[in-house]
Amino acid sequence: MKKQYRDQYRKFGQNVVYYRKVLRVTQLQLAEMLDIERSHISAIELGNVGVSMDLIFKMCEVFGIKPGELFDFAPKPDVFFDRPETKRGDIVTDTQLGTIIEMVSMILDGCKDLDEAKSKVQRLAKGLKTP
Repeated sequence: MKKQYRDQYRKFGQNVVYYRKVLRVTQLQLAEMLDIERSHISAIELGNVGVSMDLIFKMCEVFGIKPGELFDFAPKPDVFFDRPETKRGDIVTDTQLGTIIEMVSMILDGCKDLDEAKSKVQRLAKGLKTP
């Protein structure tokens, strides 16, 4: 990949993220649909690798779009909240939201500043990771 095209690779990757989120699938699920590794999806989304035409055509089939749409680098709306047909309740129920708020409050309880809160969340995340 030539450095002079780095910005275009990143924008392409952002479009892949956008259409993946519209489809509401994880990187792993998309990788399975495209018959590639999850790490390859991650590298594409970060703009770290180029993509073959075969993979572009397969992505378009999966996303239900035309190839030109993957290369349209105009700003996209927020996947969930800029679409009038999507409501918060479609994403998370009131009960789930209440549980999330309670959990965040418990995690951040007693933190003196943002750095301490960030550190606490990072330590918690490390403990939750599975091998």
